[in-house]
Amino acid sequence: MWLRFGPIVLCIFAAGAAAWSFVQWFDIQQWAAGEQRTFQNAMAGALRGIQAGDPRAVWTLCSATAAYGFFHALGPGHGKVLIGGAALASGATLKRLSILTVLSSLAQAATAILLVGGLYFVLQIGSADLADLTEAWLAPAS
Repeated sequence: MWLRFGPIVLCIFAAGAAAWSFVQWFDIQQWAAGEQRTFQNAMAGALRGIQAGDPRAVWTLCSATAAYGFFHALGPGHGKVLIGGAALASGATLKRLSILTVLSSLAQAATAILLVGGLYFVLQIGSADLADLTEAWLAPAS
């Protein structure tokens, strides 16, 4: 009897668990988005402080940027589904999964640094100009 109805019960349980986790995940994403907005505002304020010549604003900007990155990584994307799927499909060990996660994070960071650095060298604009562009274009959007 279990062999006949077991897979159906298992599928129903899995669908319920997936629905529950989706609701929880949505709440986490909403919370992370709110925290991102908080740190975006802090970054915009720090950029205004840098323009005003406040030396402490650089540290505020660095701290707010690091915190923003953490909350941004909780949001959708960033390979969490791909890495999780690969782990489930391959039965990867925690050590191997940790290495894969660190390598993918480093690859994303290196790509971002190369893109920003490449744009900097191609456009030949300094940090003050970048701060002005950020304030003019990104701060109002946030």
